[in-house]
Amino acid sequence: MYIAFLKVVWHLIVSKKKAAAFAKMYLLEIEKENGSEFNKVAFNKIVDSYSLYLPIVMDAFTSLNGRFTNESEKLKTLNYFIMSSLFDDFVDHSELTENQIREFVLNDSLPDCHNFKQIVCRKSHLFLLAQVALRQEYLQTIEKVMQAQIDSKRQKDPELSLEEIETITLNKGGFSVLLCHYYLEESDESWKQIWFQLGGLIQMTNDLYDIYKDLNDHISTFSNTVNNMNKISYIYSAQFEKLFNSFEAIKSDKNNGIRFRIAMIGTYAFGLVAIENLRKLASKDGVIINLKELERHKLIIDMSKWSNIKRWLQFVHSLSIERC
Repeated sequence: MYIAFLKVVWHLIVSKKKAAAFAKMYLLEIEKENGSEFNKVAFNKIVDSYSLYLPIVMDAFTSLNGRFTNESEKLKTLNYFIMSSLFDDFVDHSELTENQIREFVLNDSLPDCHNFKQIVCRKSHLFLLAQVALRQEYLQTIEKVMQAQIDSKRQKDPELSLEEIETITLNKGGFSVLLCHYYLEESDESWKQIWFQLGGLIQMTNDLYDIYKDLNDHISTFSNTVNNMNKISYIYSAQFEKLFNSFEAIKSDKNNGIRFRIAMIGTYAFGLVAIENLRKLASKDGVIINLKELERHKLIIDMSKWSNIKRWLQFVHSLSIERC
């Protein structure tokens, strides 16, 4: 198990560096081709998201077929992050109306694109649409992504229940990540539930890291609404257990899928690092003081710091021994 753990970690380090270099080169080519530039935040978000997602998530699924993600799948994954990152801006910043967004995505004829972001997002979307085998099913999933994004605006309602927040969270992350199911050469129907549940876990992880930002944007998430760390930990861990159990139900052979299990544990461990940091702000019985009164540095978790990387590695190692 220790050797398998080391192989996964080493692959992550090497692949992340290569993926980041490829993404930067690709985005610079897009800028040159269109005579404009991504804003710095969007550029870095696309590079960072792609370079981490590729070795952890995409390679986890392809490992079940005894291989790594191929060049065609890498290109589709990068275009997915270009499309999704820019699409988030259209919704979050109300740059397009709901009807304009639907027209933008579902109309095959190119609508009027008025700026660099719209042109690039549209091109990535059309590129992906031409690549997927199950076009109609893929478009139906995109419609669910759009609806989930629209529903997420309700998170600005302070009266929204925790149950409603969780549903929105799981749908937003689940349907977004499910799109990647269609980018792989092997699209086994039985894996769709795994993709969806993984998306929910990733969205929850993002919410744990974005507490400060979401509070300032008046967005309610499970991590800034619940005032008890024990409950936050339970909600987060329950989503991981659903994912892990769904995988075990499909792959009963313990020796088949070790890389996948470690990769899913790695995703989960990012949230555990955030939860551990949050526990330092809570009382002995787990109660959290008013998060809005805390300074920014207490709520921001910097995963470039060695102390946080080390803790992540410790979580992944210990859970891999326990669960793999």
